[in-house]
Amino acid sequence: LSAYNGSVLGEMALRENEPAVFRAFEIAMPIRDLKAITQENKAVKQDVVPIRNRQGQVIAVLIREKDVSESISTSKKLDELARTAGQLTETTIKEGSVAMKEIHHRIKNNLQTVASILNIQARRSSSEELRNALKENISRVLSIAAIHDILTKNGIDDSVRIKDIIEKIRRNIKLYAVQGHKDILIFIRGDDIWVSADKATSIALVINELISNSIEHAFAD
Repeated sequence: LSAYNGSVLGEMALRENEPAVFRAFEIAMPIRDLKAITQENKAVKQDVVPIRNRQGQVIAVLIREKDVSESISTSKKLDELARTAGQLTETTIKEGSVAMKEIHHRIKNNLQTVASILNIQARRSSSEELRNALKENISRVLSIAAIHDILTKNGIDDSVRIKDIIEKIRRNIKLYAVQGHKDILIFIRGDDIWVSADKATSIALVINELISNSIEHAFAD
């Protein structure tokens, strides 16, 4: 059963109509399930197999075509439905993203408020031991706040770059823990990876403790 209404015998084959045919000639390999537009403007799928002479040269091709015009029309309708659904989903995601950003923003602000209160207590305290303990807790609180600060920009994405976290921790430690050692420099080197917010919180606290303890115990005084 022919997919053509009339005869195409002797008609010129063009690359835009017969991409599978030209490709089969070029690579001398069978081509399967490639879409094409016939000279009668019908959408078809082609299977093309090269025919070789005794020297192995491709001298012709055998073509099998399947009319897919109707399925393409259905596919276009499905694509339109998918686009509509995608637009609705995108709207929902945007709304969710705004809500998540607001949540992380509030958490960050609350944690920074806690850190500020601890800092006020540390400055008012006459006990050096208590001041040091409060400063350690300030660093811990700000390490967690740093994650929510990053997530504020990400929206519904709950993953963060590890170097972004470490950079914020470095700044906080320079601000609160390195005050007595102005000549200390903290550099960040290494690969950058993405981690989930849950893992980021644990990592941030570990890194904060490592750097804080290094500063606390590295000097004779």
